[in-house]
Amino acid sequence: MDKLRAKHPRAQPALAALLPLGPPARTDVPDIAAADVVAAVRSFRRGSAAGPSGLRGDHLREALSSAHGDEVAAHLAQVVQLLARGDAPLEVAPHIAGAALHALPKRGGDVRPIAVGETLRRLASKCLCQAVREPAQQWLSPLQLGVTVSLGAEAAVHTARHCFHRNSGHANKAFLTIDFENAFNSVDRAAMLREVRLRLPGLPPYAEWCYGHHSRLLFEGEPLTSEAGVQQGDPLGPLLFALALQLALRAVRSGPWDQQPELAFAYLDDVCLAGSLPQLRTALGRLTAGARQVGLALNPAKCKLTTTSHDGLVDPQSSPEGLTVDRSGAFTLLRAAIGNSTFCTAHTQLHRVDASKPLLEALGALDDPQTGLLLLRECASFCKVAYSARVTPPALHIAALSAFDAEVRACLETLCTGPLPSQAWAQASLSTNAGGLGLRHASRHAMAGFVASTAATEELCKGLDPHYTLSVTEVVGAFNKKFCQVTASRRQRPAL
Repeated sequence: MDKLRAKHPRAQPALAALLPLGPPARTDVPDIAAADVVAAVRSFRRGSAAGPSGLRGDHLREALSSAHGDEVAAHLAQVVQLLARGDAPLEVAPHIAGAALHALPKRGGDVRPIAVGETLRRLASKCLCQAVREPAQQWLSPLQLGVTVSLGAEAAVHTARHCFHRNSGHANKAFLTIDFENAFNSVDRAAMLREVRLRLPGLPPYAEWCYGHHSRLLFEGEPLTSEAGVQQGDPLGPLLFALALQLALRAVRSGPWDQQPELAFAYLDDVCLAGSLPQLRTALGRLTAGARQVGLALNPAKCKLTTTSHDGLVDPQSSPEGLTVDRSGAFTLLRAAIGNSTFCTAHTQLHRVDASKPLLEALGALDDPQTGLLLLRECASFCKVAYSARVTPPALHIAALSAFDAEVRACLETLCTGPLPSQAWAQASLSTNAGGLGLRHASRHAMAGFVASTAATEELCKGLDPHYTLSVTEVVGAFNKKFCQVTASRRQRPAL
């Protein structure tokens, strides 16, 4: 509880700072149709957690499936519209806009607060997210990839890798990855709500009803107040945070073009800058000043300057102050490795293969093999490395992917109470429709995943970096060449 309280700083109610602006206009509040509400209810994952009241998305889904589903949808739409217009009683705002709080352990003995908001509040936020998607995208793109952008994280990694390799060996070029201290819980609500009024006129009544006053969080039945920042359990939270940070990101892109970094984008609170050392110093100063105006401070422990050359010209006069300098020629961005084969293989081995071993061993020890197989297929096999496979060229970490396949195979053999011949393991990799178990081999599917990702994000990457030249045709050609080699090797095998 002490650690959670420390992560929820005290602040004055945001609504007091907005009083000179008058009440928010309700004329632009979007109309929420019953069909929109039904779609939002269906978007809740089955089994998703409940807020303090215990109401779950599953309860609403079951009610909509009853004989009175039409009436339920109509009443839910009225409730959502009431919330969207900010007309619900303020006395219930601390509770409806509150959340059940959970503490997940982090490295070093710290905790990560996870807030699960009330289902009705999450439902209203989902509906409004869809309603304001287009104007939000117009304002945030292309600097912010964390909201309103499909495959934003993958595009960020592809663009950063291409830019890093393009500048490889340049003594005066570097990459700067920036993170903010307790960002989501610290952003200034008054500044955030002012941005909402300026950029998204249909959203202020609801946003101010939720965040204008302090709300109540419950951790194992004990209350604490949420006075600053956005709640990570609010579907609207990432968008509100992005709006607050956007002015700081735009400040990075201001000024003469030769003072702007080659690359500048953010995935929520993770910011990536690339360019010459003087450009990075200027950009960091502008970003820091802009972020300070919305209550955000840099987290030096998570900020790193990575030179593109082992003998990069980094000196106290030209490099940003107080940041870790890394001359290894490799770094991580959004949990993806960018560097040579040795670095990428070690990263996948440590963060994917080794991290999955305890889970795979626990699944193999289950008394019910059928339950173990179900969890292995759905939660602990290819899905654990799918992101790495899509954002990292397969040749850079194929050894680690093969090691992961070996761990999955060992788990399956434990569930089957015996070693599997190669033919059985190959059949297990097929889909269930083809008579297999759906345990896709990561080493075999990595190239297809990388091709799919580069093809889907090509235009987005070019919008982030005008010098981005990675051609989908080139990647597909490499895939076809690899496919032909595998096919030829199979034809040379003797018949079983």
